Amino acid sequence: MGTGNSSGLSDGDIAAACNARVWELLPRTGRTPAESDEMLYAAYASAYHWQKAGTGLNRQRAEWLIARAHAELGNADAALRHALRCRELTDEFAPLMQDFDVAYCWEALARAHAVAGRDDEARGYRQEARHAGNGIANSEDRAIFQEDLKGGDWHNLT
Repeated sequence: MGTGNSSGLSDGDIAAACNARVWELLPRTGRTPAESDEMLYAAYASAYHWQKAGTGLNRQRAEWLIARAHAELGNADAALRHALRCRELTDEFAPLMQDFDVAYCWEALARAHAVAGRDDEARGYRQEARHAGNGIANSEDRAIFQEDLKGGDWHNLT
């Protein structure tokens, strides 16, 4: 566990709270510029605190969250950079990954390529995400992933 800080909360607690805030802001339509900034800052803060207190799994999920936030905001270069880092961590810490972590990794790559206008790559990664998503053993996790894959901004990808 992390060392904590002057608030008395552990790094893991802070990371989880920041992560939850991103998930509150992510699906909002009509986010204000201040909310978009908050979403990004919270995603990076979560990653920072997971780096101090978490495992490779937490770091992979944090990279996914940053990639997704950037993709939603149309920031192609940052979305691609963090999606690729998510993929590296997925491979590096493969024994720690749940089946849905692998599916979300493919989803991050698909969205990042979509926002970058690389439609062929995006479609290929989205197909990988669908395939991995269909293999999620827990039916509730599978349904959540499939809804997440349908939602969000795909930047005109057909």
